Amino acid sequence: MTGCGIPASLPFDAGQPPGGLGSGERLFFVLDGRLQSVARVGPGMREPVSRLRLLFAGPDEDETASGLSTALPAGLTVASASSDGTRLLLSLSGAASIPSLGLRQIACTAAEDDLFDVRITLGDRPLGTHSCPTDL
Repeated sequence: MTGCGIPASLPFDAGQPPGGLGSGERLFFVLDGRLQSVARVGPGMREPVSRLRLLFAGPDEDETASGLSTALPAGLTVASASSDGTRLLLSLSGAASIPSLGLRQIACTAAEDDLFDVRITLGDRPLGTHSCPTDL
């Protein structure tokens, strides 16, 4: 612009947009012993398995600095995922057990608009069907 006292400049990179709740798909981490949603944006984020892989990697540096953590054991992976039309069927591996708060992290992160229930199996052990609490 000229004539208004502001010198002309080229566009510059201002970095990433602010984090926190916003547009994007939600991952659920732990803050003060309770679930806390975090918006993440990226390719494939509409797919539950993509969101779960990010969840299993844990909170990023900024999220950790803000106090977020995870109740999930290290090494957890998705062995398979499918749908029976009413719920998501997840087979997980890489851990001996998953605490109840971790199961809620998985259920809330994996839930989709039309699939709210998530049936989880760890290895050959069924861990039940879990739903995301509605008060989040």
